[in-house]
Amino acid sequence: MISSENASHEVREKITSFLFWYRIATLALVAVLTISGITVKALVPLAVALLYNAFVMRFRANILPLLQSRPYLLSIDFAFSCYVLSSSGGFASPYYLYVFGTMMIGSFIFAYRGALILASVQSVILIWVVNSAGYTISSVVDLGEHLITDITFYYLTALSFAYLSGLLRALDIANTSMVEVGTELKSATERFRGLLGAGDLSPREQEVLLHALDGKKIEDIAGDLKISTNTIKTHLSRSYRKLGVVSRDDAILKLVMHGAEAI
Repeated sequence: MISSENASHEVREKITSFLFWYRIATLALVAVLTISGITVKALVPLAVALLYNAFVMRFRANILPLLQSRPYLLSIDFAFSCYVLSSSGGFASPYYLYVFGTMMIGSFIFAYRGALILASVQSVILIWVVNSAGYTISSVVDLGEHLITDITFYYLTALSFAYLSGLLRALDIANTSMVEVGTELKSATERFRGLLGAGDLSPREQEVLLHALDGKKIEDIAGDLKISTNTIKTHLSRSYRKLGVVSRDDAILKLVMHGAEAI
């Protein structure tokens, strides 16, 4: 069975891998369009993009930690996106899907603040390529495009990856808390074992009581120790009586508050 901590790490690795392979897939689309003759402006940018992304894929394990410690390096990727867009038709560029990769990777790494910043940068790039291609806002609308819809899509996409990143961060925090609680519980159990050993509880009563303090049901304790439930109840009753309590919760409270004096 995979632990929740390993599962969180595995999910993060798969998402990161997807984001990098997304870029390769969009370049493959450009390659198909170029080979089929649908677009002829993308050949040189395609060669540069393939070399650039081959380098990124080769060193991606080192690049991610580097981006986390030096976020400004993401500007290199944005600059490259501007290059491929401006050199391949601007607003009509076949690299339109490719440039989403930078925004998605950044949003996943830097969560909500990064998502808002990167979606804004992506929106500025969109407006820039529209203007550099000689289009006006009205001419874009005449072509059936709506910049507001595109920009809204940028923010929604970025925030979606930021939300996913936030969920994984929350899972990491929960995993850390579970480890800490487990360590404290183990330590407390050892202290209880020492306290019980110093009292007049029999070894079997100590064993049964420790199982009960661990939160197990009577049926589970009986199954673990291979004895009847009535015997378990008898041992617990004697243990509670010697401790001067009437329930498991009372026993825990008394042992925590009074230590060895409880027995």
